[in-house]
Amino acid sequence: MKERHECDVLLDYFNSTLTETEQAEFEKHLETCSDCQAELLELRMLTEDLPYLAEATEPNDGMKERILTAVFSETDAKERIEQKPVEESRTSRKPKQWLQPLLAASLLLSLGANAYFFLNEKPKVTEPMTASVIQDVQLAATEGFRGSAQATMVNEKHAASLIVQAEQLQKLSGTETYQVWLIDEKGDKVRAGTFRPNESGNGAVSHPMPESKNRSWKMIAVTLEPTPESAQPLGDIVLAAEL
Repeated sequence: MKERHECDVLLDYFNSTLTETEQAEFEKHLETCSDCQAELLELRMLTEDLPYLAEATEPNDGMKERILTAVFSETDAKERIEQKPVEESRTSRKPKQWLQPLLAASLLLSLGANAYFFLNEKPKVTEPMTASVIQDVQLAATEGFRGSAQATMVNEKHAASLIVQAEQLQKLSGTETYQVWLIDEKGDKVRAGTFRPNESGNGAVSHPMPESKNRSWKMIAVTLEPTPESAQPLGDIVLAAEL
């Protein structure tokens, strides 16, 4: 995994094709990469309804070859037009880059291949993937700060995730980051994500919910931290809401 740029394995992570070690390394990278966080969130939103949008049909002959041809043709055309080194394209990476034709074609290939293999397997009964919202709250800015955020707890296949989308936050400097915290009834604080906003002050993070068995969360807060490594909040509370 280290031979590739960390952001380049986003699709492999989304499609669950990474090894356990690669997945752990990418999730560590995901905590501090706002671009990957935003892209992952949009990929989930884009694909969550795809299984229900069309009836299962037998793929046409040559489907896989046509998709591969389209992908490689798009790749060749893009390389001839841009003529830019790999490192330059990485440093100029912009939010929502996954919408570019090549990445969209790669996503199409992945979905098409999955559908092809699924349809050629022996019929078996599978449980549809469904997600349900556990809780949805609006975070308000504390005194001296600006911005707002929406926090949504989602349960999917017995695994819970916390999604936070913030806007109009103040710009950061140096190593500063925003961190999300869940606070239980005892006042203990558990970190639930780290993010940096874009130039417009908008940011998002999707984070697995910490083990909540026999635990009651009372508050969610976003703090302004000096570094992304804070194990406990050190900075001021910027946004907060009761749960």
